[in-house]
Amino acid sequence: MQADLNPIRYRGPRMPEELRPWLNPAHELVWEDAEVLPLSALGDEVVLGRGWLAEQPCRYRLDYLAQSIRLRLDADLECLISDDGETVDLISAESADLAALLGPPLLLAQARRGRHAVHASAAMAPNGKTMLFTAPSGSGKSTLARVAEAIGWRRLADDLIPLDARARLHPRFPQLKLGPWPLPLPAQVRLDGLVMVDRAPSAALRALSVMEMARLLLAASVGTRMYSAAMCGEHLQWATSVAGRLGPGRGWALTLAEHPAAPEQAAEQALARLLETAG
Repeated sequence: MQADLNPIRYRGPRMPEELRPWLNPAHELVWEDAEVLPLSALGDEVVLGRGWLAEQPCRYRLDYLAQSIRLRLDADLECLISDDGETVDLISAESADLAALLGPPLLLAQARRGRHAVHASAAMAPNGKTMLFTAPSGSGKSTLARVAEAIGWRRLADDLIPLDARARLHPRFPQLKLGPWPLPLPAQVRLDGLVMVDRAPSAALRALSVMEMARLLLAASVGTRMYSAAMCGEHLQWATSVAGRLGPGRGWALTLAEHPAAPEQAAEQALARLLETAG
């Protein structure tokens, strides 16, 4: 599946006002006026579930049709995502908030384009190396990205970022935490290292095997509970491909020392050690 594709087109008879600031070249999103009719057909595979959206519980249903995916999110959003990830048809979105409009539909559209979104921060070091930092909430991922930017790294993502099977990051994905008008970001950046962040009384750095990197990518991917069986298979192949392209010596388990009074200092020391090891 191709990774370099045209912008995703949102379509509908009326543009939701919340979308307007995000429909700009920086996010590779455009709007197209179109009459979108409700669908009554059921898919060959149906996925039902519950999840969290903008820290609120929600229910979802997906019908996997022959050439599209029908997504219904509680009573707020109904849309149709083309199988190639080119378009998101908004059948009903009058009461949908921004997290709903820019959340599940875009995650699925990106996945159909061969890009799976990873819950991670990303930054480019002064030497040009790009690192992806993933961690459980509260482990220091955002602090690490903020400190990296303060000492000369270029921040690419704070929370979510799509990654394709050729180990390229796509930072222009709408990032709600960075706001609708982020600094100019490259369309794609080669990933040079995968970092799993944790905290402990003392700092440590351990190399990850290729298998460990693949497992980490699978665990850190977002929206996978919505996938059909076929998409789960594609997701597994994607993680294996990314880990293989990175290869041995390109993944690390980075433990930040717990310094309650100086977390930035611990993060800066960890980044320096990481760069020294990564070369």
